[in-house]
Amino acid sequence: MYKLTKYTLQEGATVDGHWKSKPMTFHVKTATSAKNKYSLFTVSKQANKHGYWDLKLLESKESLYFKPVKHHGKSALYKYHIDREYGKPRLDVGYFYKK
Repeated sequence: MYKLTKYTLQEGATVDGHWKSKPMTFHVKTATSAKNKYSLFTVSKQANKHGYWDLKLLESKESLYFKPVKHHGKSALYKYHIDREYGKPRLDVGYFYKK
C-alpha cells in the first residue's frame, strides 16, 4: 500500500488495509526540511497542463508523474514513469486505488 500526503510518501505491506509492518517513509524536500537527510524527492508546486503532479527523485533526477483519475468507475491515482535504468527506455504505468 502507498500513502501519499503533502509531505511524505509511505510504502509498505498491508493486510486488510492495515500496515503489516512499519512502512518505509520518504519525505518531500522543502525549504524547511533542506537539512533532513531522509528527503528523497521533491514535488511540483502545481499540476502541469495535463493534470500530472511531478515527483522528482533527488538521487536519479528521474520523475514519477501522478494524476487523480476515474478507472473502472473508481477513484484512482494513475502513475507513469519512463524507466531508463536498464538500457532501452521502458514505460512503467499503474493505477493505485483508494480503499
